[in-house]
Amino acid sequence: CTMRIGKSVHGPDSLPIWCSRFSLESGVGMRKLNVVRKERNKPDWVYNIGIAVQQGKGRYKDTNIVNFAPRFEIDNQSSHKLAIAQRHIAMEEITGSLETYLTALPGGKMPFHFPRLDFDQLLCVRMINRPECMWSGGFLIDRVSSFHVNMRDKLGNSNLLKVEIVLEGPTFHIIFVDAEEFPPPFRIDNHSEVPVYYNQSGLSKPYQKAAIKPKCSVPYTWDEPIEEPLMTLYVQGGSKVTYNLDKLEEGEQLCYENFIYLEATSTFGSGSDDMYSDLVLEVVQDHNIVFRKKAIGNRSQLWRMTGTGMLEHEGSGVPRDPRKSSSGNSLVLDTNVIAPQPGKCAPLTLRKPDGRRTSTQKWEFTKDGRLCCASGILCVQALGGILQEGAIAISGPGPSKPGNVIGNHMLISRQKLRPGSGCLSVHVLMDGPIRVLEIADIQNEYRKPIVKEDSGWQIYEEKSIRSKENESASQERTILQLSMSLKGGLGISLINRLPEELVYITLSNITMDYISDPEKTNVDISVANIQVDNQLLDAQRPVMLFVSRGSKKEVPDNTPALHIVAHKIPNTKWNAEIYKHLIISMKKMKIDIEERLLWKLVQFAGFGQDDVSDESLDETDYDTKQAIAAVTSIKAKRYYFGTLKINMNRAILSMCTSKLSPELRAIRTTITTGILASFEDAKVELDPFVRHHPFETSAFLTREFIQHYTGELKSQAAKLLGSVDFLGNPLGLFNDVAEGISGLIKDGNLGGLVKNVTHGVSNTAAKVTGTLSNNIGVLNFDNSHNEQREQIKSYGATSRGGQLMAGIWGFGYGIVGGIASIPKQTFRGAQEEGIGGAITGAAAGFAGAIPKIATGVLDLASGAANAIKDTSQSKYCPAKVRETRCCHGPGGLLPSYSKRQADQQRLLYKLAKKKVNDIFIAMEQLRSGRDDGCLALITNHQVYFLRPGSASEDNIIFQAPYSKLKHCHTVQSKNRHYIELVLSNKERSIQVLCDKQYVAQRASQQINYARNLYDEQLHTVMESTDPLFSD
Repeated sequence: CTMRIGKSVHGPDSLPIWCSRFSLESGVGMRKLNVVRKERNKPDWVYNIGIAVQQGKGRYKDTNIVNFAPRFEIDNQSSHKLAIAQRHIAMEEITGSLETYLTALPGGKMPFHFPRLDFDQLLCVRMINRPECMWSGGFLIDRVSSFHVNMRDKLGNSNLLKVEIVLEGPTFHIIFVDAEEFPPPFRIDNHSEVPVYYNQSGLSKPYQKAAIKPKCSVPYTWDEPIEEPLMTLYVQGGSKVTYNLDKLEEGEQLCYENFIYLEATSTFGSGSDDMYSDLVLEVVQDHNIVFRKKAIGNRSQLWRMTGTGMLEHEGSGVPRDPRKSSSGNSLVLDTNVIAPQPGKCAPLTLRKPDGRRTSTQKWEFTKDGRLCCASGILCVQALGGILQEGAIAISGPGPSKPGNVIGNHMLISRQKLRPGSGCLSVHVLMDGPIRVLEIADIQNEYRKPIVKEDSGWQIYEEKSIRSKENESASQERTILQLSMSLKGGLGISLINRLPEELVYITLSNITMDYISDPEKTNVDISVANIQVDNQLLDAQRPVMLFVSRGSKKEVPDNTPALHIVAHKIPNTKWNAEIYKHLIISMKKMKIDIEERLLWKLVQFAGFGQDDVSDESLDETDYDTKQAIAAVTSIKAKRYYFGTLKINMNRAILSMCTSKLSPELRAIRTTITTGILASFEDAKVELDPFVRHHPFETSAFLTREFIQHYTGELKSQAAKLLGSVDFLGNPLGLFNDVAEGISGLIKDGNLGGLVKNVTHGVSNTAAKVTGTLSNNIGVLNFDNSHNEQREQIKSYGATSRGGQLMAGIWGFGYGIVGGIASIPKQTFRGAQEEGIGGAITGAAAGFAGAIPKIATGVLDLASGAANAIKDTSQSKYCPAKVRETRCCHGPGGLLPSYSKRQADQQRLLYKLAKKKVNDIFIAMEQLRSGRDDGCLALITNHQVYFLRPGSASEDNIIFQAPYSKLKHCHTVQSKNRHYIELVLSNKERSIQVLCDKQYVAQRASQQINYARNLYDEQLHTVMESTDPLFSD
């Protein structure tokens, strides 16, 4: 099929072009529809149209419905009025006309098509209602993702907006949401004493650079989402370093020159602005040094104290990288005399560092507030004792006697150009779901509280200095601690809507430790043993999952079967759950899956079920469902995990195929197009599911988990293929032989070798013959014969030591069936279709005679091989915890579990020849006694009157179907109590003797109740799924 844009869309000056063909089979695709302009040198109009072909449901199940939808749809769920444009338009800043961009109002939706496909397919957005808001960087919209965009104003302030791109059908929904509803992706914390400038690396526009003040925190996201995630930091007058925010590590230190002023202490703090205030030492012409008024940015006033005690002058040399040591060409503070003379003054000057002049080139700030040279006899002061602008700085004697008052002209101290040590550490770390770029001074031992613009977000594990008030308040906080131990464990029963019990999960010896306080919640759960029983009445594998036992040579594993550890952190602002870690570990498990139970569990989980009510062909339904699905996904709760680990790395898998009902076959067809194969004891090694720092919805994480283990199982395909039955389980044979040889070499165990080889060979023979028997059995054209064979095989699989007996019975049944095939099929055909049916039946009987005999022989061989296998090597398999519960109670309600009813239900199943049509209602003992005893087994179709003993047809006294039963009541004669069954034929009734009157009354009441249920079901009009009877 093909399509094009209508000719009336762009008028007569355009020519729509047909697109390339697309398939009408189920699937999703996209086509570009071009409209050629007749004007020269004009680009084509191009429309991206999504195509979704899906099979109808209900009455339209045979119809393929084709939906056309825009490839991209803008959905503005934010509170801002947004402008939407392709990147080349935003870069040119052509915003004077509304034709250059689209306007998305709050709550509005609109389709979007890129105006020019010859430019980058990138989308830009800006907030129209924010003054001077610039365009965001360009971002891709043709893939599912979740991120923030940054729109700066001309001053460099950030405006964040959350973007969710969701694919529903053929349409990408670009959903804009207020950033306040979600935590920011990044945060920059400046714990230092100086402002730090930051920008995304490679960006040059002035408004894309900003500064973060000391002791402040700002949220951040990338200005250009498609560029590399690199952040450049620098301090004014310091180094510039680039950091990768994708790596959680400590980066290179950020350094800046922390120069000092040599100030006249007494001139600061007066607040006046005259020639006597704020005086510092300044180097003037010819390296002379005078007192001048402090001027910010004047390099002639800046000094640096070296590690050897010298005072280097910054202005006398070229600026250098603060991370590198001095080049040796710098000048230091010195006197202009050859050697200091006691009691005499000398002007200060600059000289090159000289080891011979340490007495005048090394300086020390004394405790009494002076700047003295190394000799200690001279200090820096103003000439003549007058501190004023332009005064000459000299080196002269200090106070004549210790303890004398020091003059103001001698008080010289240091004042830092910038606070801090001059060296900043930079870390990239996680704070919940927020990636934090943390800047701190290396001399700060503790992290001090900072001002946060996103104050609603919780800061976890912050090492702040607590005050006494905070400590006393923390002592009064409420702490909940709970320890629980369930030695008997916990049982969970899964029951479907029929109702029918599917599995019974037993969790034994459960211990739980729970600690909760205002800052965190810790949970530690251990389950010593896990067992999942297959509760289907006709189950071939009674236990579906249990903990595998190791060999005798292995060290005993005392770890719990299931261990869950979680550390949760409270969160009240965001629609999210925050976990520092969640770790789930399981021991080695043995999993025996029966195909019929597998699809019943899939059906129980809600997969593969047709929505019969979804039969509308309203054209608005498709768009509505897409919009609802898109909005629901963005509003869903999100989960953050610092570490999420699910470890179930070892398992032994077995699969047993079985005959499926049409309903289960339909579910299998919906889930997979293939057919499952039987295999046994495939030992697989699975890598754990590990995710670090995910912040996603539960649906996304579940999908990730399924995809991970699906991929792991595919990687173990060789082991699974080597264990399939139709190949004879060659991998099992190899493992048995290898284990036997290993035991012979290490321990000299010859008997072990014989047992292992016998087990491997017999297992292979049983698998091959069983597979051949099943495949040949399809050729006998007799469904009733195959059903009887399955019943015989299931008896052998569920009974101890029954494999050989099942093989013998199968052999006899095959021989008899082959001999009687022609007359039996001929008679059946004549009975159903007359002479033509007799001829067809005779042909089918003749064709099926040989396959029936062959399957009998193969069944005998398979049964014998299985018996040898079971006797040569025993396998550990625990018994079922309990029998299948009876799910049908009075009034259709689910009764509580009763072991007595479960055993009676099993008795009914055996009496009904393992058919599950009859539903157990009740069982009453009418008469006691070994020889004269009588039981009434009441079902939904009939009543069985039985002798005490085993569940065999010989113990059935008689059966009373409800179709022939009119009424049941009690009768008393000669002090003896009976229940009388009145059949449809009025002339006939049956009386059954009971021990007591109340026994007769209770049995009669139960039988009448069951018969009424039968009548109600018989006269109930069932809803038809045939489309001919639909409205």
